[in-house]
Amino acid sequence: MIEPSRRCWGIWNYVALWLSDSINIGTWMDISAIIGGDSGMSWWEAWLCIWIGYTIIAVFICISGKTGAIYNISFPVIGRASFGIFGSFWPVLNRGVMACVWYGVQAWIDGQCVVICIRAIIPLYYYIRNTHPISFGTNTRDFIGFMIFWSLSNIGPWFPIQKMRHLFTVKAIIVPIAGILFFIWVVVAAKDNTPPSGTRVGVFCISLSFCLAQLGVNIAANSISAGCDLTAICPKDLNIRRSAYTGWAVSKGTKTLSHSKGHR
Repeated sequence: MIEPSRRCWGIWNYVALWLSDSINIGTWMDISAIIGGDSGMSWWEAWLCIWIGYTIIAVFICISGKTGAIYNISFPVIGRASFGIFGSFWPVLNRGVMACVWYGVQAWIDGQCVVICIRAIIPLYYYIRNTHPISFGTNTRDFIGFMIFWSLSNIGPWFPIQKMRHLFTVKAIIVPIAGILFFIWVVVAAKDNTPPSGTRVGVFCISLSFCLAQLGVNIAANSISAGCDLTAICPKDLNIRRSAYTGWAVSKGTKTLSHSKGHR
């Protein structure tokens, strides 16, 4: 049970958390994935589907989170009511493993933002020589971006959960503004492949904002989840911080394996 001294989150912190969590590159990728192709959807049909789907999900999120909000207990404890003391290990393990996998996926997406940030400063970086074999499934340029973000993201789990609320508040302010500016820039200013220096500054700032977006998603959805779940499985050896770092370390391996020739 969470002690009263650690209950620092207010209603606006939760609003900022979910607002910032819903505005990220992954959501945009969901929309783009169902436009055209086999679905044959237009942009507005795909956009409407995402709105409907997220609304339905939000209802169940609120219902499932009510118990934790009232009794101040975490998911591993709540799971025992439905699955029993020993049966609850399965959903906890399931979510913990998937948190590690999705940490790697989100880190890879943010690595692409890092590549864009570097390219905005050093345009020739985009044409860096590839030293990886074809069987590796990616190139040196993108892998460097992934490693930079993956390495820097390990700062997040160091801070206690109750102190992370400020990160999501900042993210809830910066990321929507960056998304709107990005949309305007794409429509109005993107005309060729050799933008002026002023445009590159804008691209860098927007990409950096999207890095913040994915960092927040990774911490809220994956790092904290892995921290709570792995701690419940091995409470004598792990705490939330150690478990979060375990998920962080494993995430690199899951993403590297997914890019290798035998796992695509």
